[in-house]
Amino acid sequence: MKTISECLDAYEQKMQMFGYSQRTIAFYSSALRRFLQKAGIKGMRNQKVLASYVLMLESQQKSPQTIGVLLNAVRFFWEEVLKDGPDMQLKAPPRKRLLPVIVSKTQVVELLEKVKKQEYKDVFSLMFQSGLRLEEVLRLEVRDLDWSRMMIIVRGGRGSKERLSLLPTQLRKRMQELTHGKWSHDLVFVGKQGKPIHHRSLQKVFQKAVKEAGLPENTTVHSLRRSFAVQLLADGVDITFVQKVMGHKSPKTTGEQIVEATEE
Repeated sequence: MKTISECLDAYEQKMQMFGYSQRTIAFYSSALRRFLQKAGIKGMRNQKVLASYVLMLESQQKSPQTIGVLLNAVRFFWEEVLKDGPDMQLKAPPRKRLLPVIVSKTQVVELLEKVKKQEYKDVFSLMFQSGLRLEEVLRLEVRDLDWSRMMIIVRGGRGSKERLSLLPTQLRKRMQELTHGKWSHDLVFVGKQGKPIHHRSLQKVFQKAVKEAGLPENTTVHSLRRSFAVQLLADGVDITFVQKVMGHKSPKTTGEQIVEATEE
């Protein structure tokens, strides 16, 4: 590979082979591109060049998460694309640990009142009542709604695995309105012009609504999904069922996340 463009093409192809989501590929590719543009072809295998680049990011007060994404991106590039890259010696700075936020039904109602676009309200409502990830909701097609069983078929989730989640009865009428007249492979959620909704637009709107509703500042879109799981367990639903609906690898993962989320 003689150019940065060739490196990035090979990188994205390899990530696709490993089953990474398009969103993850975009994040990692963007981080790697910025590093390669700074390091150049000659410096892309150099640990010292990477260390200098990380120091520059820290001086710019970039978050530990940003630096962590960079190091993971470069590690994958060295190990899976170049094959002859050096062993990663650097570690990302520790993240500031904030307990995840759980939102109540009342808080979600207050939050949705601050959201002006109906299509955005629909997305957030489904996340809170089905436990789907944001990217999973935005990928939903008409064919994924099983009306007879009131279930959602989640295709292409983490690890490219399919699973079933709940299609909430409270949203049945609204979901039928959203899918009326559409073909089986049409997206359920689209903008006013029929175009796909971008996840970043949703996240910006959500954070604005969080602030206006007076919710904790570390409330994120993912808080809706966590809150769904907590509510199921509070209602006495078996943790194994919750694990399958959430798409976790094991009940242990589900339990750890719920315990962490409900710590005081």
